[in-house]
Amino acid sequence: MLDNKKLLIEGAGTNDTWVWRDVEFTDFSVKATYNFLLGEEPAEYKDMFVKFWKLKTLPSKQFTTWRVLTNTIATKENLLRHGISLLCDHYPLCDVDEETIRHNFFECRVSWRIWGMCLEWLRFSSVFHCDAQMHFKMFKLLGLKHATIRCWGGIWVGIIGEIWNYINRVVFKNVRVDLVEVFILVQMKT
Repeated sequence: MLDNKKLLIEGAGTNDTWVWRDVEFTDFSVKATYNFLLGEEPAEYKDMFVKFWKLKTLPSKQFTTWRVLTNTIATKENLLRHGISLLCDHYPLCDVDEETIRHNFFECRVSWRIWGMCLEWLRFSSVFHCDAQMHFKMFKLLGLKHATIRCWGGIWVGIIGEIWNYINRVVFKNVRVDLVEVFILVQMKT
């Protein structure tokens, strides 16, 4: 799985060591390997996640949102990637497209309308990216002051968390889609 262009094992008369090529540092670490295998750019996103974990939100919502940001939440796409086959890969809220993070939280007409209702409630109008990390960064930029930016981040976490909770209620409790209910829950819990 490791590409030989990125990793070199030195030997021949020296102690065995791991040496990383084409990167700023050359020491091997489990963290660097983990980031490499995930395809992450640690420096690029480090600041975002440091700020993310400082948000004052419910830990369960924050954990769910972190899983969305890192593409590790149990969408049908991710389950299939791990060898878990499913009868249907359509998203339960709209039953139209494949269930992916991008579709579930940002592209689906149901999720899109929830975001629209929340932005209207906050008295903002904006166009957002469909990538979770870019969407999070753009949403936080709506506020100008430091305290406001943290507030926006907390609201974003609340919206993502309520969309996920609602998806689970639709799937496991056979609840009908009710956008107003999700919107009210976002208002109450953020």
